[in-house]
Amino acid sequence: IVGNLQAGQTFGSVPFTDRTGRQMLGAYDLVPGVGWGVVIEELRDEAYGSLTELRRQTVFWIALGLVLAIGIGISFAQAISRPIRAFADRALAISRGDFKGTITTRSHNEFGQLADTFNHMTRQLDSYDQNMRELFLSTIKSLAAAIDAKDPYTRGHSERVALFSVAIARELGLDEKSLERVQIAGLL
Repeated sequence: IVGNLQAGQTFGSVPFTDRTGRQMLGAYDLVPGVGWGVVIEELRDEAYGSLTELRRQTVFWIALGLVLAIGIGISFAQAISRPIRAFADRALAISRGDFKGTITTRSHNEFGQLADTFNHMTRQLDSYDQNMRELFLSTIKSLAAAIDAKDPYTRGHSERVALFSVAIARELGLDEKSLERVQIAGLL
């Protein structure tokens, strides 16, 4: 090795075999003005073992960072998509005529404001729907009363038919929507 050493130059690491036959790795630097050098030697496996351990730790921390970043990303995505999914579900329910449900949110950001506005709109639609049903039923009752008024014998007949029909339908276990239809049919 000494023949390869040149003053003022460091070659980094130099692989060699020591007197006992072990594979070594050496690094040297010459001391200026003296002609001497400092050589540090280490078993090659131990020297590369440090690099292997450093590489393993680097891979571990990068993988951990990626897992954490993905986890945080998924968490934020769910936090955003959950309210949107709730809005979509309620909009579908409204399109089927269900005006009773509301959207609950604990946030006070734009989603919270949008939920409050959406709930207000749903309540207004429900009120409008109830008013329209009552107006329709009142019109049907007025029409039936006008027909019944022509003959004193049949006066109140349509109301009684509607009452008995609803009672029978309720006993059969029909739902509220079907009961309303039976009432209207009985009046007519």
